[in-house]
Amino acid sequence: MKISKVISLLILSLAISSCSNSSSIKKNVDTVTNSSDNVASSGQNELYQYIRDQKWEEAKQFILNVNNLDIKDLDLLSSYVEIRIESANLSSSTETPKLYEPILARINKLNIEGYTGEFKDQMNAFYLAFQKERIDYYELTSKKAELDREEQDKIKAKKEIAEAIKLIKNKKYELASNSIKPGYNDETSAIYNYANALAEKKNGTDKTSLFHFYLMNIPSAYSKRLSKEITELKLNYQSLEKWDQDLVAHNKILADAKKENEEKVKKEIEEANSVSPFIGMTRNELKESSWGLPTDINKTTTVNRVSEQWVYRDNKYVYLDDGVVTAIQE
Repeated sequence: MKISKVISLLILSLAISSCSNSSSIKKNVDTVTNSSDNVASSGQNELYQYIRDQKWEEAKQFILNVNNLDIKDLDLLSSYVEIRIESANLSSSTETPKLYEPILARINKLNIEGYTGEFKDQMNAFYLAFQKERIDYYELTSKKAELDREEQDKIKAKKEIAEAIKLIKNKKYELASNSIKPGYNDETSAIYNYANALAEKKNGTDKTSLFHFYLMNIPSAYSKRLSKEITELKLNYQSLEKWDQDLVAHNKILADAKKENEEKVKKEIEEANSVSPFIGMTRNELKESSWGLPTDINKTTTVNRVSEQWVYRDNKYVYLDDGVVTAIQE
């Protein structure tokens, strides 16, 4: 009997010890888990604060040193931090040309629209600022390039004018016209036309329309180099007023021809883009079709529907019921 009680007490003691150990192990596991969660939370808070303060280098170093912490959107934020560093470096760079497109491609890969975290507004503001900086840079670069071209053109024009005048004085008119481009400014255009007119006169063809064309294209109001010589030559053939009238008439012919050609091209494009009438086409679509507007419309209204017959040239007809094409006769 005593032996049985001793055994029972031993078993009870082991059971209590086992429960105590199990409870202790669970408590230790919970402690480790909570500690890990606290570390992750602390790490996330630290990273987030760097990003809030826009301390990009610190944020980058933190990310490099982090050891498998469960930080929300870590990959996206890591890319965002690198982009901000690259963008700042590009903004402060004095090298040209500046390459914005690689950074823009990385921004687009971030998928800011799909991101719903704390820094969405910051990311959107950065994207807009980056795009503005990018566009402003390209516009400034374009304007600078244009100014550089204009300056180069001025230098070229100055040299060509001097060379052409020298050749004209030496009566080398064809060489003079070949040495200057008329498109730089009004002075190069005037000297170019004057040189060609003198070449025509030298060849005995000063009565031709080509000679007239060259002198006519020099406005009577021209007052720069060789203006006196040009005026004297023009007055040998007709009054300055008549030269100006001829120029106005010539420009009107050119303007009318240009307008006619533009209208022709527009019509051809419209015809190419339009389609022939087809069953099921609406009334408005029929108006825009290749058949255009009809010469006449016969309309019949009944209790159930409104029927129309659109009459076209060459005995062509289109029938509509309640505004929809139901039959076509050609």
